[in-house]
Amino acid sequence: MQELTDNSFEEALRHGKLLLMFYTDWCPMCPLITDMLNDLERKEGGKFIFARINHDDNPRAADTYGAFGVPIVIAFIEGTPIYGCAGILIPEVYRMIVEELLYSFNEKALKEKLERIEAFIDSCINKDL
Repeated sequence: MQELTDNSFEEALRHGKLLLMFYTDWCPMCPLITDMLNDLERKEGGKFIFARINHDDNPRAADTYGAFGVPIVIAFIEGTPIYGCAGILIPEVYRMIVEELLYSFNEKALKEKLERIEAFIDSCINKDL
């Protein structure tokens, strides 16, 4: 996974498809997401740029995309942010986002899938036990 800075961020956006994670050194969930994204990067073999940028050290990039907390993952196609999520998700959701972006990008279909997943997770969390 590439490590970006405010200076290298714009260049990375020009390379087609990018999955970017905003993180900090003090974030307890960020290493888990980094591991999940590293696994995806190994499986996709260079078809997609996987990168991360330290939120605290690179405020310009964070401010540009409204990354006011961490972890935040944003997917870009040709420099345009097409999906973003805050917090930690299960590995299958990150895999689905990458597969959708790589093979059959359809923004409406991706949003519908993610809404169904979020509704399912909410129903599990809010269920009386």
